[in-house]
Amino acid sequence: MSMFLRPILLGPSLLIVLLGVGYPLFWFYVAGQVEDGFLRWRDARNQKGYVVEHGALDVGGFPGAVRLKIAAPAIASTKDGWSVRSSGALFEIQPWNWRRYRVDAMGPHQLTGIVQGRPLQVAAETGSAWFIGRVNSRGRMSEGVADIQDLRVSQPDGDQLSATKHVQAQLRWPDDTASSGPPSFDLTVQASDTQLAKKISGPLGPDLRTFRLSGTLNGKPPGKLQRDALDAWRQDGGTIDIRQIALGWGALDMTANGTLALDAALRPLGAFTAEIRGHRAMLSALEQNGKLRRREASAARLALDLLSKPGGNGDGRRVVTVPLTAQKGRLYLGPVRLLKLPPILPPAPSG
Repeated sequence: MSMFLRPILLGPSLLIVLLGVGYPLFWFYVAGQVEDGFLRWRDARNQKGYVVEHGALDVGGFPGAVRLKIAAPAIASTKDGWSVRSSGALFEIQPWNWRRYRVDAMGPHQLTGIVQGRPLQVAAETGSAWFIGRVNSRGRMSEGVADIQDLRVSQPDGDQLSATKHVQAQLRWPDDTASSGPPSFDLTVQASDTQLAKKISGPLGPDLRTFRLSGTLNGKPPGKLQRDALDAWRQDGGTIDIRQIALGWGALDMTANGTLALDAALRPLGAFTAEIRGHRAMLSALEQNGKLRRREASAARLALDLLSKPGGNGDGRRVVTVPLTAQKGRLYLGPVRLLKLPPILPPAPSG
């Protein structure tokens, strides 16, 4: 080999050697940081009123993503009385990108809580359930996406409450508020092909084909599903600016946009513009389920018929575009009073 070629080949060879030695060292350093970071997070939660438990920890994945397997993870709040327990979880992060991580949850899952003094316990099974989170340069959460396939929710005795083909939720905090604990964040939730049990199906039946909500939640989100927390959020100016809500439930198809809040009794309070298909079938269902008297349903049908126009999509259903308002515990569709709106949480039991 000529003296001229030796320095040319020496550089790439040295780089290969450095990569061969340096990358494994770097990967195992990241793996150690991931495991230590989880243990620090666990200890911090345990000092702040939570109980975090888990089984064995196992780190693997070399030379690709660092994967931390967590056996039987569980977290409970000693203050608020809720708990979540799963069969296992997998935390994954790329060694070269510490701002993005993924968590896969393995079921079945058990969820318990207390809502206004009443115990709540459900079991959930999923085909898959994962969450991808991103943090900004300050180490704060900037975006998160959760995806669940084939979600089945049951009572402890095995009585199924609902089955949903696909659920997805997206959260995003605006950059200009991410540094100080954002007073608002963007939210999108959508679910498809949900079958509800009869006891929770409501007046429109068990077939909830589609649900989608996108908007901005203003005000610090309540940390618990309790009346005092929701009332504090309400008094602090908490509202939801809804860009779109889409609902396909029974014979009803509706899209709407507007603003939603809570009144002093924690009843929905809001004003929307709604486009509705299937208003006649909706009114018939409300009448059959005792939500509307026959005279009220007939008057509502006449009023909405006058406001409707051809839908233009070939299914023969007419379209109604009307204001949709919630006030003083009532839901109004244009001039028609439809339903009573109870508080979103029942009153606390006496005694």
